[in-house]
Amino acid sequence: TMSDVKRLAGEPDGDEGSGLYVYFWKLDDGTQVLVGTPDNNRVFYIDWMKSDGTRERLVEAQGE
Repeated sequence: TMSDVKRLAGEPDGDEGSGLYVYFWKLDDGTQVLVGTPDNNRVFYIDWMKSDGTRERLVEAQGE
């Protein structure tokens, strides 16, 4: 859940979503972790945005 993510990672640096919340955390190496949630509860995905702008899916919700 988003509560679990925030408990582990702290409050996000921002929200870039529209319709779907996409919270992001900026990492010291210039990359970001993005978490997509439709309702601020369920986690749809967790992505790692590399410094070149490409994304790698780390976690995807099962059965969605």
